[in-house]
Amino acid sequence: MDRRTLLSFFRWCTLLNFALLMFYALCCAMAGDLLAGLHGTLFQIPAAALPLVLYGFMGLYKVLWLVFNVTPWLALEIMSRRRPRAMSA
Repeated sequence: MDRRTLLSFFRWCTLLNFALLMFYALCCAMAGDLLAGLHGTLFQIPAAALPLVLYGFMGLYKVLWLVFNVTPWLALEIMSRRRPRAMSA
């Protein structure tokens, strides 16, 4: 795979995962009670512990997004903008 393809791949991964993160954050902010009822019923999580679980997951997702999407994309972006050094004999 060439650098341009990898750069495009990580750019799209970064954007799509950011959109998922924002969707999840909006769902937690706008429909928190609905999520609490749904997850409490499905997974038998007490209502008091649910915000900790939901925001803990969102924090973990954000860290994983930064490490596995944003960082490689920025590294490839920096590498593609640098001028190659002339080889000296």
